[in-house]
Amino acid sequence: MKDNGMKLNIEKTHVILLGNASNIAKIGRISININGTLVQSSDKLTSLGLTIDPQLKWSHHINNISRNYHFVAKSLYPLKHLLSPQNFRKIFHACANSLLNYMSVRGQLPNLLFIYLNLLLLFIPKLESNIRGSARIILKKSKSEPIFEIYNTLNWLLPLDIHTYFTICFLYNVIVLNSYPFFQDLFKNRGDIHSHMTRARNATNCALTSSLVMTTVKKSIAFKGSNLWNQMY
Repeated sequence: MKDNGMKLNIEKTHVILLGNASNIAKIGRISININGTLVQSSDKLTSLGLTIDPQLKWSHHINNISRNYHFVAKSLYPLKHLLSPQNFRKIFHACANSLLNYMSVRGQLPNLLFIYLNLLLLFIPKLESNIRGSARIILKKSKSEPIFEIYNTLNWLLPLDIHTYFTICFLYNVIVLNSYPFFQDLFKNRGDIHSHMTRARNATNCALTSSLVMTTVKKSIAFKGSNLWNQMY
């Protein structure tokens, strides 16, 4: 910054400690001196709409998505009596359901590749409950009635469906299009692993590199993604 004549914007500069609860408690709050400006560590920070917490549990981020979805959905309900059902569904999907795609499983997937999927799955029921509640209001369904129309009438995807879709899209970009060269060495064709003819030796199948399979990556999006990819063939 000094070499390029730049000045630190203290309002946009944050520090956060990442680790388990016990280690963070031992360290406590820290401050970093950058050219005479002290930057204090925070309990959480937001970067381009993604809320990061010290233990990477993403509870703050998911809660923000759920809260924003509820607020937008509630503000749109009065339009239901002013628009045709078809136009209202389009507006609702564009304004409310689009919130579930931003920084959840789509935009940040490459950067958050090794987040434990199980942690994300803990919060999916909460988001799904919001969507199902909105679908019941739009379709005039009671709480006890099933809402199979959420797929064939509203053409909506639930959070787990969205996660699955964009995970496969990520694999397609890596394996077929080579859009993310950084992750190219993460996957191998099963045909390159097996020297003899087996059912697994399918050119369309992929597997994680052996060195990564031996680690805790088995619960990651990368591991789950390769399984989803192989299930399509």
